Amino acid sequence: MRARLPFLAALAAASALLAGCSGPAPSSPVAAIPKLVVDVADNVTTITITSVNADVRYGNITVTLRNENLTAPLLFHEVKAYALVAHTNLTFFTINATADETTKVYYYN
Repeated sequence: MRARLPFLAALAAASALLAGCSGPAPSSPVAAIPKLVVDVADNVTTITITSVNADVRYGNITVTLRNENLTAPLLFHEVKAYALVAHTNLTFFTINATADETTKVYYYN
């Protein structure tokens, strides 16, 4: 029995290496997908775009708000940022948001 123990331990270690158990965990493919949070408090709307884990720096984050009473859209923009936080006192608006991370672009319309 004692002679088999080192063999079994070596076999388990080799199996773990071949299965990829000893390497770092791969990053989640959905970790870079940004979340869009819209919050209203005290007649102010706060729009936040950030990643689920807040560990992703986006090349460009843009939020565009449109309202038929505005002559031009309200534009909020961040470059190489982890998040964008926009505040508005508009009551009614449409929102278009984009966030790009390397080769992927995410749209919210």
